[in-house]
Amino acid sequence: MLLYEHDRTKDIVNRLVKSSRVIRTVIILYMVVIMAVLFGVFAYLVNEQLIIWVTIGFIGALLGLLIGFLVSSVFNIILEWMAQVLVAEGEILSQLRKKNKV
Repeated sequence: MLLYEHDRTKDIVNRLVKSSRVIRTVIILYMVVIMAVLFGVFAYLVNEQLIIWVTIGFIGALLGLLIGFLVSSVFNIILEWMAQVLVAEGEILSQLRKKNKV
C-alpha cells in the first residue's frame, strides 16, 4: 500500500515553489531577449537606419516582457496545481489508512 509522508510531501511542495520562482525569471528574460532580437532583425530588414530598428527592438522587448509575464503566470498556475494535487492525494491516502486501522 502507498505510504503518505507529510514531511516528504512538504519538501516536494517547497521545491516546486522554489523552482517556479527560478523558472519564472528565466521565462521572462528569455521572452524579452527573443522578442527584442526578433523585432530588431525584422526592423533591420525593412529599414537599415539604426534608430528605427533599435526602437522597434525596444518595443519588441516590452512585448516580450508582457508575453513572458503571461507565460510564466500560466506555468506558475500549473506548478501550484501540481502541488495542490500532491497534498490532496496525500491527505486522501492518510484518511484511507486511518479507516483501515479502525
